[in-house]
Parts: sequence; structure tokens; C-alpha cells
Amino acid sequence: MFRQQLIVAIATIIGLFSIIPVAYGDLSAEIKMMKAEMKMMKSADKHGAFIDNFAQLARDKKESEILAALDQASIKGASQEQILEAFRKDVFPFFAQYQKIKPYEQITKAQVADGRVGLWHYTYIVDSDGNTKPFQIAVIDTDSGLKVLGILVGQCVKGRHPAIPPCQ
Repeated sequence: MFRQQLIVAIATIIGLFSIIPVAYGDLSAEIKMMKAEMKMMKSADKHGAFIDNFAQLARDKKESEILAALDQASIKGASQEQILEAFRKDVFPFFAQYQKIKPYEQITKAQVADGRVGLWHYTYIVDSDGNTKPFQIAVIDTDSGLKVLGILVGQCVKGRHPAIPPCQ
């Protein structure tokens, strides 16, 4: 099995899917999974600057820009005031002393009820006092650019945030 995985990994890296020996069995499922993982990683790279910008908007309490950055399909049913109240209560205070995103993240798929797929980013901010604080944010690439599907601040997710303060 390890040998198959190694062959798939090498073939994926150099793009030689057509020359994988048939003797190793049907690797199409593994190849498909590797392609999906690579696509997810490419998307995650694009999301980094967007997440940093979103954190700055939250720090600066730029309500209209925050609302524009949210995926409208994901928030339908909630009024603009309800959304802003949630941000004023939880998100804005969390990002109040935001300095930067800590260079660590874990990523998983974020599937929306309508079938669209984005990515959950489990990461951290570093605040002006040097404290590391966990948060997670789901981002999706839409026809109108990157949008936030959801955000949860100040909570560690077991298996997604490593055991560092405050996630121990």
C-alpha cells in the first residue's frame, strides 16, 4: 500500500498519471483524492490574504465591508442588524487587538446546504500583546470573489488546533 501511495504521490507531483503501471491495480480513487487535496491546497493559498484582510476589517469594525465580504446565500434569513449584532458581540472584540495571522492552519471542506464547497480554515491570530488566539473561518470562491461562509472565534477545535496555549 505504501508503494502505491508513493507512486501516486510522485505521479501527482510530476503530472504523469497516464504512466502509472497497471500492475499496481486501480488507483483511480487515490488519484482522484490526491487531485482534490491539491485543488484544496491551491484554494487555501488564495484564501490567506483574504482572511488577513477580513481580520483587519473586523479589528477596524468596518461593518459595511464586513457585510460585503459575507456569502449572501449563507446568511439569508438573518437581518443585517442581526448579523452586525453578532459581530459586535463576538467577532469585533476578538479581533480588537489583531496584529497578524499565525503561520499555522488546518483546512477541511466546508459544504453548504446548496451543494457549494468552500474551506474551513482552523488557525490563530496574534494580538498586540503577543497572545495567540484560535479561530475558524469558512471561505468560498464565488462568482463575485472570495466570501465568508461562517466564522467562529475564541474556540479550539480538537484535532484541528494543535495543543498550544490556549488550546491545551
